[in-house]
Amino acid sequence: MQFNDSFDEDDSCELVAIGLGLKEYRCGWASNGSPCDAPVLGQDFPTHLKTVHRANDAPRLECLWGGCGEALNKECLVRHVQEKHLEYRWPCPKCGAIFTRRGVMDTHRVACTA
Repeated sequence: MQFNDSFDEDDSCELVAIGLGLKEYRCGWASNGSPCDAPVLGQDFPTHLKTVHRANDAPRLECLWGGCGEALNKECLVRHVQEKHLEYRWPCPKCGAIFTRRGVMDTHRVACTA
């Protein structure tokens, strides 16, 4: 059996991204007081929030996920849901430190000496 010896840090990060995108989550956005509860793949959440819950119709909105209530700019909604409610996590492939945003992990990774 042969293995790919060129698997590197970038490949590790992409593998995490693929896993988060293909994981099935339950939508906790409340409509009429009840959670949606639809099964949605991580990669499909932006479209689900926009089309099913019309969550991008106003420049500012309230997060209706499980009673969260946080006031957000519409461009921050998807990131907020991924970080706070879907609990997306990005491990540094060098040291294992955990980050809620890939961009922050990427910045850390450049300077990481582990």
